[in-house]
Amino acid sequence: MLVPEKYPFCSILIANFNGKHHLTDCLTSLMKLKYPKDKIEIIIIDNGSTDSSVEFVKNNFPKATILQLNKNYGFAESNNKGIKIAKGDFIIILDNDTKVDEKWLIELVKVALSDKKIGICGSKVLDFNNPQIIQYSGGYLDILGSPYHRGLGELDKKKYDKIEEVFYAFGCSMLIKKEILSQLEYFFDPSYFAYFEETDLCWRIKYLGYKVVYVPTSIVLHKSGATSKKMGDLMILYLYRNKIWTFKKNLRMPLKQIILLFVSVRVVFAILYRILTKKWKYGIYVFKFLFTNKKSDVDLKKISLKKQLATLSLPILSKYSQYFFIEKIRIE
Repeated sequence: MLVPEKYPFCSILIANFNGKHHLTDCLTSLMKLKYPKDKIEIIIIDNGSTDSSVEFVKNNFPKATILQLNKNYGFAESNNKGIKIAKGDFIIILDNDTKVDEKWLIELVKVALSDKKIGICGSKVLDFNNPQIIQYSGGYLDILGSPYHRGLGELDKKKYDKIEEVFYAFGCSMLIKKEILSQLEYFFDPSYFAYFEETDLCWRIKYLGYKVVYVPTSIVLHKSGATSKKMGDLMILYLYRNKIWTFKKNLRMPLKQIILLFVSVRVVFAILYRILTKKWKYGIYVFKFLFTNKKSDVDLKKISLKKQLATLSLPILSKYSQYFFIEKIRIE
């Protein structure tokens, strides 16, 4: 049994850009955690907010550390900068538009400590305004190149209440063992800005031999796209671009070419739909990224094609409607 004095020190990183209206719910819930207060630091990484977010945190949550950046670096790079000042043995990434359960952190920590081969743990994510609805209960990536959140949009009937290995953790609430990051060139890919950075990270972590585990007893409520929807088409562009980059980086010939073909077909249909409905201003610009070189910081030559295939799931065709739904909830 884990006793308080043995609890690892945890750094909770919260990237923020003009999100003052979210911070009360998020930070107030963190103040109520069932975890020793001297074993936690909260780091707000502010991306040049103009809505007085920094002053709000200083006045209302003075124990939080503020890393004040001069511009909006996006989710990926701002968290990279936060990790550089984090003191924790465990790094926890948390979105600013969340509210956590009082046992949210301790449940992540207990599972992380249960196996040295566990590198990342992800929470069960429920809808902020309707907590009976699931947003995430395990993330998978299939051999046709489709990522999906298990349980997305379903009523939470405790169907997904088993601790189990998954492909990726949802970036709005995930724990990473800091010691593992020394084996990588970077944490989140700094070129991503936002979207798919957690999928890319989990993929690279798996190649190092670590597990990504879903923890259903760690519960967080999430507002879903509350920040990203402000940027409209630009964020959709990042979603498509980073999807392509993630597959280019983490697979090698011939698997890369095969799966990229499936990814490209879906992106073509999505873009055509947006062009025809006049919801897209970038045209076919996104396809330039199919020809952009992206190198992983993992030596893929040492990863057999069999192992690459083993990390992917068989396609569940009934889940393909979620492909469009995931994109919708993450953007809108």
